[in-house]
Amino acid sequence: MEADKVFERKFLSGRTQRRRFILQFKYVFLGLITLISLINSMLGSVLAEDTTISFNAEVLTGDTLAVFIWPPVDNLSVDCKPLKSGDFRILVSSREAWYRGSQEIPLISLVYVQPRSGGTYVIQIFFSSNSRWNGTLGVYTSESEFYKGIGSASLTSQGYFVTLHTINISPRDNQTLSYKININLKAHNTASSNILFINFPTPMNMALFVLISVAIAYVNAFFILDSFFKSKTEGTSKIRWVLVALLVLVSVYVLYQIYGLVSGGEI
Repeated sequence: MEADKVFERKFLSGRTQRRRFILQFKYVFLGLITLISLINSMLGSVLAEDTTISFNAEVLTGDTLAVFIWPPVDNLSVDCKPLKSGDFRILVSSREAWYRGSQEIPLISLVYVQPRSGGTYVIQIFFSSNSRWNGTLGVYTSESEFYKGIGSASLTSQGYFVTLHTINISPRDNQTLSYKININLKAHNTASSNILFINFPTPMNMALFVLISVAIAYVNAFFILDSFFKSKTEGTSKIRWVLVALLVLVSVYVLYQIYGLVSGGEI
């Protein structure tokens, strides 16, 4: 009997130790899984940080800085901050058709920034992509001589396009990454940017402006001649002449605004 009790105690003791070992193994195993998950999340957060690309650029006021990215990217946004008070225009498009000479690229993402006054502008472009992408940083201008020696110029329907920088990025393992393009842009006032300076539109825009001008001139001529002949026969009231004069003034203002839009000049 005594031997049986000793055997039973040893058996129970061994069983208890096995349970403790299995329990400790579970704890260690769970701890390792938790540690691996933490390491993966830390690595993921490190890899997911913005990839920053920085450039310096100098342009003339009224010229348009252009950033083309292809294939199109996601979550495209732009932030432009003048270091001092400044006026500028921004155009952003995530999906845009693009034709560059004989090179046809079906869709691109693009950013246009046009400084309207001299000064320094800090431009930040944010987006994400999971594939290899290319980029071009350039400027549309009518004063290609200013950029001589800085980049290569080519003639387009929007004027000269000067290529300043090119970009080629390949992500790691097709992972979706966030990107940030920093552009420190310095805009110079042109020597001819005075009240007598006329910024001419491109031939296509000029043709459109002429057509609109002819249509508006026809409407004005009709009312002026109609009022003149009526004044000879029936008489024309002063109110009618005031309205005709107001029509002419409004027409001139509309044409001025349209010319500013088609020429890219000040409005």
